[in-house]
Amino acid sequence: MNTINQSAPHGHQHHNKGGDCLPIHADIPPPSRLSRRHLQHLTDQLDQRAWHTLSFLAEHRFATTSQLARHHQDRHATAASALRQTSRLMRHLADQRLTAHLERRIGGQKAGSTGLIWYLTEAGYRILAIRAGNTTNRRHRQMEPSPTFMAHTLAITEARVQAEEAARTSAMHLIYIETEPLSWRRHLGAHGQIEWVKPDLALTTTLDGYEDHWWLEIDQGTEHPKRLLTKAHAYLRHYEDGSEQVTRGVHPAIVWVTATISRAHQIHDLIARRPELPDGMFTTCHIDHLGAVLTYDQHVAVENHWTIQAK
Repeated sequence: MNTINQSAPHGHQHHNKGGDCLPIHADIPPPSRLSRRHLQHLTDQLDQRAWHTLSFLAEHRFATTSQLARHHQDRHATAASALRQTSRLMRHLADQRLTAHLERRIGGQKAGSTGLIWYLTEAGYRILAIRAGNTTNRRHRQMEPSPTFMAHTLAITEARVQAEEAARTSAMHLIYIETEPLSWRRHLGAHGQIEWVKPDLALTTTLDGYEDHWWLEIDQGTEHPKRLLTKAHAYLRHYEDGSEQVTRGVHPAIVWVTATISRAHQIHDLIARRPELPDGMFTTCHIDHLGAVLTYDQHVAVENHWTIQAK
């Protein structure tokens, strides 16, 4: 087995600065297919924020108005302004039939437009392909996600937004983000078979002259402990394979991000009881504490009884 890099913790290296779906039913009826000519005309009408929003939805599949507004927060003086302008933008993109939202919303009807769950329409995917110069005519069939799948997908989006918020309020810089399936990695197993690790989100950050690599497992409390250990051992085998260390110089730290603090403690205790899993390879935290993990906030760590590796 490869030895753990003793000069830096997992995911951390010195750096010189420099089948759960049904057809979707949105509040608006499914539109007829927009012509390529019409979409090409629209490409000249959209500003950079609109393109950025379409790309974000293509990466994450679903996001609420509130999450999109927080994603765009650095463009606005206040959160209220960000939310107001984002709501206006999403109405505009929906009018152009590039986005739509589900009938359900986070927080119910009381949440108003902030809880709307947005996704790209087929035309939204096509206009991104046209802008990228992709001439293929692949159709994206929109599917209504199950509640479990939706909760998990929105939690991944939330983790990305919280990482961005941590970067805005600290010395940490978020320099690279990979969503599924780009975040997946493979290696050869003991018998030559292909084995995969499939983190929900991969991040690269810099802080105090160091570059950190993170793989996030977004946990909603639905997986059995045996399934969690299966994942942990898959990550261990990938670490032992050494391919990440060759590519990056270090193996990413794996962070289990949970919906409740009690679940974070449960996963922590589960992993801690397995001596074959190396110390420091895994961290667990509540989703609201993800920013503290990425910025090595020891005060938050002590308060919530989990450990951040020392720099």
